[in-house]
Amino acid sequence: MDIDSLAQSLGSSAIFFAAAAWVAKSWLGNFFSRDLEKHKLRLMAEQTQQFVEMQHRFALELERFRSEVQTQTAQKDRIREEILRWANPILEYVNSLHGRLRNIVKHKGYLALKNSIIHSGLLTTINS
Repeated sequence: MDIDSLAQSLGSSAIFFAAAAWVAKSWLGNFFSRDLEKHKLRLMAEQTQQFVEMQHRFALELERFRSEVQTQTAQKDRIREEILRWANPILEYVNSLHGRLRNIVKHKGYLALKNSIIHSGLLTTINS
């Protein structure tokens, strides 16, 4: 084997390896490109699914919160109604007593009371 045949053999081997490397690179590039696209699609599908699940959880939490607010509001309304039911008669009694006391003090009702106390003998019982 001489140098020319060796050079020719190395040159053809180099060309073969360069062509094989280019084909392998192209094939791997396409393979990874397709794999990358599949990965992107899978990630987008997962993201969409997580978003839908989060929306569902949010809707459930919102409904639970609304239910709690309605329950608390109904409870407070019931308590307010009970307070008003008990307070109205008391307020009527206070207003009535206020009117009576006003008559006694401002319209000289104490004079009538004094006379009725003297005539009933209560005053003599109180003084003794």
